[in-house]
Amino acid sequence: MDSESKTTTILEMALQYAAMGWHVFPCQPRSKIPYPGTRGVKDATTDQDVIRAWFTRWPDANIALACGVGDVPIYVVDVDVDNEKGINGFESLEEFQDVLPRPQTLTQDTPRKGAHFLFTSST
Repeated sequence: MDSESKTTTILEMALQYAAMGWHVFPCQPRSKIPYPGTRGVKDATTDQDVIRAWFTRWPDANIALACGVGDVPIYVVDVDVDNEKGINGFESLEEFQDVLPRPQTLTQDTPRKGAHFLFTSST
């Protein structure tokens, strides 16, 4: 596989987040629920060895972030979309485009077509 077609693995992404000073922990696939026997956000870390062990044990885990902690605290704006309930957070964001343009920042897609916009105090 050449470098242009390589897909970043969950483990690699978790390690990149940790290298940026963001505290991570694993959650069950497509879920916000920590794995049994873990303490979720209370276990969040930047320790590369711990992160390798978690995401090797659970390669399909979601990467969860502990917000507002550490030397480089991360904050998340969660834009929800729920078609069954008629909720589309992107429509709300569009109302503010003239006053507050959507910032250029790291963004994660969510399973229901929403998004998480990730910020630090330096973003």
